[in-house]
Amino acid sequence: MAIEFENDELYAACKAVEPFLDRLVLVGGWAFRALMNIWRDEDRETKDADFAVELVSKEAFEKIAKHLFAQGFERRKLSKGLKRREPVEYSFEQNDKRIEILPFGEHAKEFINLNLKEYRLAFENNQALIVRNTSGDALSLKVVQVSSLVVMKISSFSDRW
Repeated sequence: MAIEFENDELYAACKAVEPFLDRLVLVGGWAFRALMNIWRDEDRETKDADFAVELVSKEAFEKIAKHLFAQGFERRKLSKGLKRREPVEYSFEQNDKRIEILPFGEHAKEFINLNLKEYRLAFENNQALIVRNTSGDALSLKVVQVSSLVVMKISSFSDRW
Protein backbone atom coordinates (compact mmCIF):
# COMPACT_ATOMS: atom_id res chain seq x y z
CA MET A 1 0.00 0.00 0.00
CA ALA A 2 1.36 3.41 -0.97
CA ILE A 3 1.80 6.37 1.34
CA GLU A 4 0.17 9.55 0.09
CA PHE A 5 1.69 12.97 0.72
CA GLU A 6 0.61 16.37 -0.55
CA ASN A 7 3.21 19.09 -0.99
CA ASP A 8 3.79 21.40 -3.95
CA GLU A 9 7.52 21.76 -3.30
CA LEU A 10 8.24 18.03 -3.16
CA TYR A 11 5.96 17.45 -6.15
CA ALA A 12 7.96 20.03 -8.16
CA ALA A 13 11.23 18.29 -7.27
CA CYS A 14 9.81 14.91 -8.30
CA LYS A 15 8.44 16.40 -11.52
CA ALA A 16 11.94 17.68 -12.35
CA VAL A 17 13.31 14.13 -12.30
CA GLU A 18 10.14 12.37 -13.46
CA PRO A 19 11.71 10.33 -16.30
CA PHE A 20 14.06 8.74 -13.73
CA LEU A 21 11.69 8.15 -10.80
CA ASP A 22 11.73 4.39 -11.39
CA ARG A 23 15.50 4.37 -10.66
CA LEU A 24 15.51 6.86 -7.77
CA VAL A 25 14.59 6.50 -4.10
CA LEU A 26 13.67 9.52 -1.99
CA VAL A 27 15.97 9.77 1.03
CA GLY A 28 16.86 12.53 3.49
CA GLY A 29 14.65 15.20 5.01
CA TRP A 30 11.81 14.97 2.53
CA ALA A 31 11.62 11.20 3.02
CA PHE A 32 11.27 11.70 6.76
CA ARG A 33 8.61 14.38 6.29
CA ALA A 34 6.60 12.22 3.88
CA LEU A 35 6.83 9.14 6.08
CA MET A 36 5.75 11.11 9.16
CA ASN A 37 3.20 13.20 7.19
CA ILE A 38 4.78 16.49 8.27
CA TRP A 39 3.73 18.93 5.60
CA ARG A 40 4.12 22.45 6.99
CA ASP A 41 6.80 24.33 5.04
CA GLU A 42 7.60 26.77 7.83
CA ASP A 43 8.95 23.95 10.01
CA ARG A 44 11.07 22.41 7.27
CA GLU A 45 14.81 22.58 7.81
CA THR A 46 15.88 20.76 4.66
CA LYS A 47 16.05 22.84 1.51
CA ASP A 48 16.70 20.08 -1.00
CA ALA A 49 15.14 16.90 -2.26
CA ASP A 50 17.60 14.02 -1.95
CA PHE A 51 17.31 11.10 -4.34
CA ALA A 52 19.57 8.04 -4.13
CA VAL A 53 20.57 6.35 -7.39
CA GLU A 54 22.65 3.23 -7.93
CA LEU A 55 25.01 3.88 -10.82
CA VAL A 56 25.63 1.05 -13.21
CA SER A 57 27.49 3.39 -15.57
CA LYS A 58 28.86 6.93 -15.68
CA GLU A 59 26.39 7.71 -18.47
CA ALA A 60 23.42 6.88 -16.21
CA PHE A 61 24.25 9.85 -13.98
CA GLU A 62 25.08 12.11 -16.92
CA LYS A 63 21.60 11.49 -18.41
CA ILE A 64 19.96 12.72 -15.22
CA ALA A 65 22.25 15.77 -15.08
CA LYS A 66 21.58 16.65 -18.74
CA HIS A 67 17.85 16.38 -18.12
CA LEU A 68 18.09 18.79 -15.18
CA PHE A 69 20.28 21.22 -17.14
CA ALA A 70 17.72 21.21 -19.97
CA GLN A 71 15.12 22.37 -17.44
CA GLY A 72 17.27 25.31 -16.33
CA PHE A 73 18.97 23.75 -13.31
CA GLU A 74 22.62 24.58 -12.63
CA ARG A 75 25.27 22.96 -10.47
CA ARG A 76 24.84 24.09 -6.90
CA LYS A 77 27.36 26.63 -5.69
CA LEU A 78 29.53 25.68 -2.73
CA SER A 79 28.83 27.29 0.61
CA LYS A 80 30.80 27.24 3.82
CA GLY A 81 28.61 24.45 5.17
CA LEU A 82 29.34 22.24 2.16
CA LYS A 83 33.14 22.42 2.11
CA ARG A 84 33.39 18.69 2.92
CA ARG A 85 31.24 17.91 -0.13
CA GLU A 86 33.50 19.09 -2.95
CA PRO A 87 32.99 18.75 -5.85
CA VAL A 88 29.26 19.31 -5.93
CA GLU A 89 28.68 17.31 -9.09
CA TYR A 90 25.55 15.76 -7.64
CA SER A 91 23.76 18.90 -6.42
CA PHE A 92 21.54 21.03 -8.66
CA GLU A 93 19.58 24.22 -8.11
CA GLN A 94 17.07 26.33 -9.96
CA ASN A 95 15.92 29.49 -8.16
CA ASP A 96 14.78 28.14 -4.78
CA LYS A 97 14.59 24.48 -5.88
CA ARG A 98 17.46 22.17 -4.91
CA ILE A 99 17.83 18.57 -5.96
CA GLU A 100 20.60 16.20 -4.95
CA ILE A 101 21.15 13.02 -6.92
CA LEU A 102 23.21 10.96 -4.48
CA PRO A 103 25.03 8.24 -6.37
CA PHE A 104 26.42 5.06 -4.95
CA GLY A 105 27.84 2.00 -6.58
CA GLU A 106 30.82 1.28 -8.80
CA HIS A 107 30.81 4.60 -10.70
CA ALA A 108 29.75 6.89 -7.84
CA LYS A 109 33.28 8.06 -6.96
CA GLU A 110 33.43 9.83 -10.33
CA PHE A 111 30.78 12.26 -9.05
CA ILE A 112 31.00 12.32 -5.26
CA ASN A 113 33.83 12.03 -2.77
CA LEU A 114 31.62 10.49 -0.07
CA ASN A 115 31.31 6.75 0.30
CA LEU A 116 27.55 6.23 0.45
CA LYS A 117 27.52 2.44 0.67
CA GLU A 118 24.69 2.63 3.22
CA TYR A 119 22.44 4.02 0.47
CA ARG A 120 22.00 0.46 -0.77
CA LEU A 121 19.52 0.17 2.11
CA ALA A 122 17.23 2.62 0.28
CA PHE A 123 16.90 0.14 -2.56
CA GLU A 124 16.53 -2.91 -0.34
CA ASN A 125 13.96 -1.38 2.03
CA ASN A 126 11.55 1.12 0.46
CA GLN A 127 7.89 1.57 -0.26
CA ALA A 128 5.66 3.35 -2.73
CA LEU A 129 4.94 7.03 -2.21
CA ILE A 130 2.32 9.07 -4.07
CA VAL A 131 3.19 12.78 -4.04
CA ARG A 132 0.40 15.17 -4.94
CA ASN A 133 0.36 18.90 -5.49
CA THR A 134 -2.54 21.09 -4.38
CA SER A 135 -3.98 20.92 -7.92
CA GLY A 136 -4.37 17.15 -7.54
CA ASP A 137 -1.60 16.07 -9.93
CA ALA A 138 0.23 13.00 -8.63
CA LEU A 139 3.54 11.22 -9.16
CA SER A 140 4.60 7.84 -7.86
CA LEU A 141 8.09 7.08 -6.58
CA LYS A 142 9.90 5.05 -3.95
CA VAL A 143 10.71 6.32 -0.47
CA VAL A 144 13.14 4.69 1.94
CA GLN A 145 11.62 2.97 4.99
CA VAL A 146 12.09 4.64 8.38
CA SER A 147 14.38 1.93 9.76
CA SER A 148 16.79 2.21 6.83
CA LEU A 149 16.60 6.01 6.88
CA VAL A 150 17.75 6.01 10.52
CA VAL A 151 20.70 3.73 9.72
CA MET A 152 21.60 5.89 6.71
CA LYS A 153 21.52 9.10 8.78
CA ILE A 154 23.68 7.62 11.53
CA SER A 155 26.19 6.36 8.94
CA SER A 156 26.32 9.68 7.08
CA PHE A 157 26.79 11.61 10.32
CA SER A 158 29.72 9.44 11.38
CA ASP A 159 31.25 9.53 7.86
CA ARG A 160 31.13 13.32 7.57
CA TRP A 161 32.00 14.45 11.06
